[in-house]
This record gives sequence, structure tokens and C-alpha cells, in this order.
Amino acid sequence: MTPKARGTIHSVADRRHRSQGTNQITIPQATASDPSTTSPVRSAWDGNGTSPPAAMTRIPHRIHSAAGSVRAIREARARGVRVTAEATPHHFTLTEDAVAGAAGNVRGEPYDTHAKVSPPLRAEADRQAVVAALADGIIDAIATDHAPHGPLDKQVEFVQAPNGIIGLETSLALTLLLVRNAELSLSCAVERLTVGPARCLGLPYGTLSVGAPADAIVVDAEREWKVDPARFYSRSRNSPFAGWTLRGQVSMTFVAGKLVHEFEAMFERPLEKSGGAK
Repeated sequence: MTPKARGTIHSVADRRHRSQGTNQITIPQATASDPSTTSPVRSAWDGNGTSPPAAMTRIPHRIHSAAGSVRAIREARARGVRVTAEATPHHFTLTEDAVAGAAGNVRGEPYDTHAKVSPPLRAEADRQAVVAALADGIIDAIATDHAPHGPLDKQVEFVQAPNGIIGLETSLALTLLLVRNAELSLSCAVERLTVGPARCLGLPYGTLSVGAPADAIVVDAEREWKVDPARFYSRSRNSPFAGWTLRGQVSMTFVAGKLVHEFEAMFERPLEKSGGAK
């Protein structure tokens, strides 16, 4: 994308920009705050699989990780309740087996604290229900629920470990994994990562419309990479996806029309041994 004055999208030509290489696509960013970490849009309803009270006419936002909560959202919307919902990449990728150290093809130790999250990881049927709700629009947005913790926080007994994982740098590739598995269309994946979160918060982001903020990423959808938390920009390393081989990487990031990130520059950074939460 060619940066323009005032950092806005100015023409159809901007939207149709393609980087060199057949595997690269341009996606608008949802520059809105991550709904999972924005307390004003949290709901008082616990979303535990029961329908919201009949008196409720608006539920600002919920995180959904179980078939029961997805069903409750469907019922609420059928009754005219105004509700938005999100899902995280770890909830639509992993199951409770990850706690036992069986995350994907990577085998780890049982009671893996890197898989301790809230809401907790659940069964395969719940994962499938979340994916189906993403596909049909019952869940509006994908949000990382990025929760960094220092190494000592997680190197304790499972019951004592804090909930949460870091998710920013694996979120795109894990979403594209749903696309490759024919569980989600590419257009739906893009919408849930961009305009979906922005709509939940009533913000004008996540679109390449003329006049919109010129925030976009260029993605190499076929770039294969191995998850190494030591190379993450986040100073925390608490990811259950360490050692996974994923496809799809952000090549460039534009904010207000300015190039602020390039893939090659990221991997020129020296490895860091450890760091505080960020």
C-alpha cells in the first residue's frame, strides 16, 4: 500500500494493491482494542451455557469456548437480545488434551501450565461448536486474549499457575489453519479478525473502504515457520504452541499508511533468553 496523506484509504486502487508474489494478500487491521481485554465490554452474564435472564435486552460482549455457551448466544439472538461474542485461537484450535501435554503433533509434559487458560480448554465437540459459530456469524470476532506471564509464574504446580497465554504472534496462522482444514472460509476468517472486532466496539476500523484509516497487513499465506517463543516480540514465552509448524506470516504492517513492521527485520533480531511480561 502506498502511504497517503492523513493516513486514509483514498481509492479503489489502494484496496487492490498486491505485493509481489502470488501468495501475498492484503488484509485490513482491526485496530480496535482487543475485546477480550477491554473491561467495559465485558458482560455481567456469566455465559455458562444457560440463556441470559429474560429481562436482559443487551449483553455487550462474551468470550465463548463451549457448545453450551454458543447455544445460549443463538437463543439470545433469537429472542432479540443484542449481543456480540468472540472466540480465541487457542479455544478453536486446542482441546483439553493440551493440558495433558498432547497439543497437536508436539508432545509435552502432563499438566502443562501453558495450556491453563480461562475459560478452560474443553472437549473436541466444544471446539467444533465454536468453529461452527465463527462460520455462521454467531461469534462475531476472533480475539487473542493475549495474557503474558513471566517464566516463574508458569513454572509452578498446575493449580497454582495463573491462567492465560500469549497469542498475538500465532493468531493469524492458527486462523488460517481453520481455512486450510475447510472449517472456515478465507473471507470469513478475514472478517472475524478485522471488521468483526471493530463492529463489536463500534469503531471505524477493519475495512479498506475509501476514507477509512489506512491500517492494513500484507500476508504471505504460504510462508511456513516454526513457533519459537524466544523470537517473539512479546517478552513473555507462555505459549502452548511452541514447536508447532504453521503456515502464514505477516510480511508488512501499515498503520495510518506508514510501514511499521517488516517480516525480515523481525527475524534479524537476536534471540532473547527471557524477559518480563508484555
